[in-house]
Amino acid sequence: MRISVLDVGDGACTVLRRSWNCHNDDTAVIDCGSTSISASLAARRLLIEISNQPEDISTIIVTHFDTDHFLGLLELAKEMKAQKKTFRKLNLIAPRPPDAKSNYSQSYLALASYLIGVRNLDLAKALKEVTQKGHFTYTPVFREGPGFWAAHSHYSVHWPPRNLPTGVLRSVKNAITLYEDVAKKLKEKGIPDLEQNMKVAREGNWLNLSQSDDDSGDNLELNPTISNFDDNAFDEDIDEDIDLPESANRKIPEELHGDFKKAWNAFRRANNNMSIVFDDDIQKNLVVFGDAESPVLRWIARQKELSHIYEVMLAPHHGTQRLPRNFATQAWACVSQNGSTGELHWEVKRLTTHINRNRCKTTLYGNHHFYIRSCPSSWCYC
Repeated sequence: MRISVLDVGDGACTVLRRSWNCHNDDTAVIDCGSTSISASLAARRLLIEISNQPEDISTIIVTHFDTDHFLGLLELAKEMKAQKKTFRKLNLIAPRPPDAKSNYSQSYLALASYLIGVRNLDLAKALKEVTQKGHFTYTPVFREGPGFWAAHSHYSVHWPPRNLPTGVLRSVKNAITLYEDVAKKLKEKGIPDLEQNMKVAREGNWLNLSQSDDDSGDNLELNPTISNFDDNAFDEDIDEDIDLPESANRKIPEELHGDFKKAWNAFRRANNNMSIVFDDDIQKNLVVFGDAESPVLRWIARQKELSHIYEVMLAPHHGTQRLPRNFATQAWACVSQNGSTGELHWEVKRLTTHINRNRCKTTLYGNHHFYIRSCPSSWCYC
């Protein structure tokens, strides 16, 4: 197994490769995006790492739908289309979104497209278009599901649960309410863009593709029945707000800057707390947390399902999230996917809470590659 954590600036991109019987190579990608470099540059760095052979990728895992985790994959699809290359087969793994009737996914896409100027955020559709016909699958995963295979390894999903807790649902509903409010205010000022974006999002195929090309998708009802979850924790201001880019501020009347920023940060927090948390449950090679924040990490720690130690950990929330006291998962090697803007949070604010602080590397200074043999703890770091 080769695990490559790439420097894509303030973002995330990891490549998994494994040779089986020295012949059958299988490649998986976990996230690809950035906020400090262009999405196209992030995609090019991914292509360089895989020797410009994207057709070898058989699995793409998007931990959650923030642009610094998936926008590079849209650019990858665009580049493949230009080069007339296709995936031989592809399984897109993503967190199962809230019930479609909540309009959560569509509201987020409408807001995101207005913010960053990208109209087509339908990742599933874009990737399907560059996959050989009949060989694309989309698999929304959740805790109680069967997990998934990637690079010849099986991964178990520990979050999100099939039935979202009331705290997460409350944050989802809050984000939708804020979105509807800012859309209404913009329309009253003669700016109907958000409403128009919502129409585009509703008519698209975003995350409505089925398990296979031939199945009809189903929308599962969500009931907040999970136990032992600290719902009140989701009312905490557990992460800093981010400022909107100047280009977005120019498109929004000054008196609505605060409303728009509040809605965007509400979606960002909700997205973070629906990140897929998963691990290689047999060989304990890798554990991934996406951008899950403290309440989710505390809940996972209480379940005591994760192993005590792994070969490699992708540090939660780019290494910038203050970790809860009961979070005891360790790794022989830890990688913080933090670029220049995350450096201060990692080195000054968060490092003291991180149990892996003496073993954690940062992508701020380049890529990191790990080669893992079959026996435990036999890795070498490049």
